Amino acid sequence: MNKLMLITTVFLLFGSVTPVESSTQCEKTFGGNSYDIGNYVQHAVNRGFAINGSTEPYGAWSYGIYLVKVVPSASLTLITPNGGENMTSCQTYQITWSSTGSICDVLIKYSTDNGCSWTTIDTVSNTGSYDWPVPPEDSNQCLVCISDTCNPGVSDMSDCVFTITKITAPIVMTLSATNTGPTTAKLWGQIKDDGGEPCQYRFIYRKSDESMAHVTPWTGFVTTGQSFSQTINGLCPSSLYYFRAWARNCAGISNWGNEQTFTTPPGCETLASLLLLTPNGWEELPAGSTYEITWETTGIVENVLIEYSINNGLDWTDVNTVTNTGSYMWEVPDVNSQLCLVYISDPCCPGVNDTSDNTFTIYQCMLAYDLNHDCIVNELDFCLLMSEWQCCGNPFDPNCYDPNCPDPNCFDPNCFDPNCFDPNCSP
Repeated sequence: MNKLMLITTVFLLFGSVTPVESSTQCEKTFGGNSYDIGNYVQHAVNRGFAINGSTEPYGAWSYGIYLVKVVPSASLTLITPNGGENMTSCQTYQITWSSTGSICDVLIKYSTDNGCSWTTIDTVSNTGSYDWPVPPEDSNQCLVCISDTCNPGVSDMSDCVFTITKITAPIVMTLSATNTGPTTAKLWGQIKDDGGEPCQYRFIYRKSDESMAHVTPWTGFVTTGQSFSQTINGLCPSSLYYFRAWARNCAGISNWGNEQTFTTPPGCETLASLLLLTPNGWEELPAGSTYEITWETTGIVENVLIEYSINNGLDWTDVNTVTNTGSYMWEVPDVNSQLCLVYISDPCCPGVNDTSDNTFTIYQCMLAYDLNHDCIVNELDFCLLMSEWQCCGNPFDPNCYDPNCPDPNCFDPNCFDPNCFDPNCSP
């Protein structure tokens, strides 16, 4: 056997090889100046090496033989799924494997008929794992197979079959509404078939004379046979409503359930009313003054919420919530606006309310010496000034303070008679 034949034989017997440094020579272990090539090869192989070449085109002399380390054969071992697992078509399952030797890429396939036919999942790098979106199959005869794309003979598959359960969209029915009030209702439904997975639910509803529907948010975690409910608010009294139930799971959304109806009872606004009398429009109120808001009531209204707006109703500011006496002394706010309104309502039944029919004016008085705050400086302010003429207001100054100044007994608030006063008596 010449050297070329030897190399060919070694490669055929031991697969691919990785050379060591070319200067490494085999040591003499038997023979003389020449070797029995067959025995030497066997000896080297037993030590984990094989003959790779020679510096001589003939013979197998000690100085002409070099070594290479034998590379272990490639293999793939499927770890999961390896049999007995139960999966659903909505989940993501991690396929895992181990490998030895050199692997190119890994081809992953699955079977639902115990290996009679195969469907490709993916071709991936040899990372040892793959997140598999489990397909919508329904079988207890499933297998997974992995193989080397460069050498399909390097492969492995599940030792035993596993199960995939197909999840389907749920089936739902609508039940009758309960707890119906003037503005609220409790809607009910039931899961007839959850499709193999717990479901979320919601409702769609609309007023009979409106085309726009309202939808409640998805919520819940219910299964076959379980009932569910959601409470809705903001309904109109004395109104007919239509509604249907809805459900979903990972496979999709159900068809709408059967249609149901309910009618809200009359509200409190049919039993009581408020009528705002003042301010009702066109009034001019000085800022900081006190103004009497008045109203009339029919029916039972225990308390009244008072609000005002300075931008024709775009925004509202609370004044107070008061006992329903029919009037309230309002300290007019310090604003300037010709677009003011007052709004009154029953806090327990907001539908009982009334608003100024027209806007009125609130103005800030710019007079520094308007002592009686009527936004006019006249003889009345002069009387107020004279009533405290030369009075000292510092109680800690004994030289000037007189606790009897001004004297309330001698002050006449009508000291100025407008009936005889002539404003033109002096220039």
